[in-house]
Amino acid sequence: MTSDGASALRARNVSFSPTQDYIQLADAPEDAPLPAASASRPSSETGSPKKSALKPGRQAPLPPAGHYQHPDPLVRRLRLVDAKGNPVNLKQELRETKLLLFYFGSQWNAQFSKGCGALVTDVSRAYPHELKTVYVSVDTHEKHFKDATANRPWLAMAWADGSSEPEEDQTGDDAPPSPTESFLLAGDDDLDESVVAADASGTSYVRPFSRVYMADKLDVLMTPTLAVYHLPTRKFLDTNVRQSRLRPMRLEKTMDIWLRGEPSPSINLVDAMYTVPWTVAMIVAALIYLVVRLLVGEQASVPSLVARFT
Repeated sequence: MTSDGASALRARNVSFSPTQDYIQLADAPEDAPLPAASASRPSSETGSPKKSALKPGRQAPLPPAGHYQHPDPLVRRLRLVDAKGNPVNLKQELRETKLLLFYFGSQWNAQFSKGCGALVTDVSRAYPHELKTVYVSVDTHEKHFKDATANRPWLAMAWADGSSEPEEDQTGDDAPPSPTESFLLAGDDDLDESVVAADASGTSYVRPFSRVYMADKLDVLMTPTLAVYHLPTRKFLDTNVRQSRLRPMRLEKTMDIWLRGEPSPSINLVDAMYTVPWTVAMIVAALIYLVVRLLVGEQASVPSLVARFT
């Protein structure tokens, strides 16, 4: 496969699969079946105030409180699982955490022994308390999700959230499991945003974010993509982290900056060398040639050098 073809596949894969419209729970008839996921949208005609998308008494059973209660407005919207696939108690798991490193990945960059995967693995093991990595799969097959999360040094956003719909070859046991909660999908209006803002303790239940919602929220266009969230200030420091920042020689400085709640500095020569090494090398060589020509003169020109050694 050509590099252009692989890039196209990667870009397509990030979009997951098309979402579908669901009925709004609050407006549904009492005898209507409860959907696995719903896209609740406010009515512009009625001008009704924002409220929780779930109608009291009609929602599915709530998950255990530890799975959704957390004072951070973003963390409480996540449904995380550990390396064994078990749901995570947010307060316990993140009690010492200052940084969340969101790692958007797919089968196209699943070689965790090298590249971005190796860098994230090293960071996760070097800072197991201050930083937690959250893997966000943009694949459409659960097998790829399990391969990327089983026994890895990171957490993951839950797979069964409605992000990935069955493909033609996915039937029966291979089909994605149905969500047990009403996850926000890409394009959904977050009617619970005002509820989150009013509940500083983070104890009330609000609709969680799906994987595809997070990808849409952070404008993820390809994998791998890294984003850093600072819990003390409740803001994203970087939404497209340059991998060079995580290399061993620069990791300690990068972590110091992030732990202070500051974004990474703008791109420099080291970042450029890591991203496009051959291009930078050619530019540097051209600059050296021009300097030599200015200092030495015509005898340092390419024709003169060729004639001398031929």
